[in-house]
Order: sequence, then C-alpha cells, then structure tokens
Amino acid sequence: MGQWFYLGNNKSGYVGIHYDITDFVHFDKENILVVRADATQYEGWFYEGAGIYRHVWLEKTHPVHIIHDGVFIYSKKNGDKADVYIETSVTNESVSATSFQISAYVRDRKGKMQAIAKDQTVLLNPLEQKTTTQIISVSNPILWSLEEPYLYRVHVEIKLNGKIIDHQIVKHGIRTIEVKTNGVFLNGKHVKIKRCKLSSGPCRIG
Repeated sequence: MGQWFYLGNNKSGYVGIHYDITDFVHFDKENILVVRADATQYEGWFYEGAGIYRHVWLEKTHPVHIIHDGVFIYSKKNGDKADVYIETSVTNESVSATSFQISAYVRDRKGKMQAIAKDQTVLLNPLEQKTTTQIISVSNPILWSLEEPYLYRVHVEIKLNGKIIDHQIVKHGIRTIEVKTNGVFLNGKHVKIKRCKLSSGPCRIG
C-alpha cells in the first residue's frame, strides 16, 4: 500500500487553506493526493450545499519564492496622486544564501502600464524570510467606488540573475475611507451603511 500522511483539516468551508507537501511527496514515483469533504456537520444558518466546488491548485515554486498570501497592498491619496504601498514577504528554502531582486509595477484593468517601482535587491540566508516595502506613485488614479468598483492590477516579480522565478498579480482599488461622528465617507462622499436582516439571506453592505 505504501505510506500515507495526514496533512490536516479545515473546519470552515468559507475559508481557503493550503498545505506544503514538499516533505511528503515521492519525487521518483506516482503520488496520490486525497481530499475528503464531510458535510455531515452544520456550519452556517442557511443552505450549505456539499462537496468541493471551488478551484484547487497544486503549486510548484522555486526555493526562493513569495510566501502564501505574501503580498499586502494599501494606498494613500495625496492630491492628484496616490501612493501605492506594496509589502512583499519572500522566503529562501534553499541550502545557501541567495541574492535576488523584487520588481513591482501597476497596470490599469486594460493592461496599460501606470507606474513602476525601483527594483529592490534582497539577500536571504537559508530558511530566512523577509518583508520589503515598495512605493509606487499613480497619477490621477481612478478611485474605487460603489458605483464604479475600479481595480488596478499590481504585479510583483522575483528575479534571480535576470530571470523571473515567481510572479503574483493582485487586484487593488484606490480609495479613501473616513469614519466620522456624522457617518462614513467614501472618497469624501457620505455613504449610508445599509442594514439587513439575517433571516433574509446573505447580507451585503452598499
């Protein structure tokens, strides 16, 4: 039969999960990956459904790579510009120290280049992890709003000796949010927070 390894479980069907299977797979023969969905226990108050109905990926990475959910983006409006802050967490799972570059740039939703950050050179020791911050200034940004939920595409690339070894694209909306005594303001415009009844189904704030 061969060896079987239990990796873990996920109690919530609404939250994604990932596992590093590097130490468990055989690289010289076939592997079997088994995922079991148990819908006998309730979780929510409305219809659950059953089974796996979202995407599942098997990811192969370079020893030097962006960690899972390792790109965090936020922005600050500054006059007719917006500063986009990109925090990237990278790990080195190789056996030697490695120097590499992190590149970042912003495109609009049509793919047109908007701004490029200066490359950062990072040195990581074996099994070390670091988070770097890059700032990109976008001129005359289209602001995300309820009427027009515009999203830019932020690209982050890890380069080793000029070759891209990891790449992530994260969608990001530029907007300002203020919570004052007289209400919530989105991009300087007062927005009412709508109230809904739980018994009517999933709630949405708009």
